[in-house]
Amino acid sequence: MTRLQNSLATVVFAILIGFATAALGQNEPDGGGCNLASLKGDYLMTARAENIDQGINVFVGVQTFDGEGNHTIRQTASRNGVIESWHLIVGKYTVEPDCTGALTLGTSRWNLVITRDGKEGAYIRIDDGTIATRSIKRR
Repeated sequence: MTRLQNSLATVVFAILIGFATAALGQNEPDGGGCNLASLKGDYLMTARAENIDQGINVFVGVQTFDGEGNHTIRQTASRNGVIESWHLIVGKYTVEPDCTGALTLGTSRWNLVITRDGKEGAYIRIDDGTIATRSIKRR
C-alpha cells in the first residue's frame, strides 16, 4: 500500500468507528446513563444464598420490572433441598445514572448493578448476617 492509501484507510476506519459508536450509544437512555426505565419487562433470574441455619438455597424465576420503580418475582426455591414452587415476591427498586441502584424483596434489602442497555444485572443482599446474590437477564 502507498502512503496515500494507508492514510485513506486510516480515515475511513476512524469514520466507521465513529458511526459504530454513535449507533451503539443510541440504545442507551439519557445519553449513556441509566434510570428506572432501564429495567423494564421480564428477566430470567437465578440466585444463590448460604445461611448457617438453612444451608444452601438456590432460586430460579422470572423477575418483572415496570420501568417505574416496582417489581415482582415469581420463583421456585430449593432451601437446603426443600422445594418451594412458584411463590410471588413484590418490591421496589431505584436506578442511578451510573447504573447502580437498590431494591427490596419483601423486607430484604439489596444493592444492584445493571448494564447500560438494561439487558443484564446482578445484585447482592446487604442485610447484616446474609450471604446472597442474584443475577438477571432480559428474556
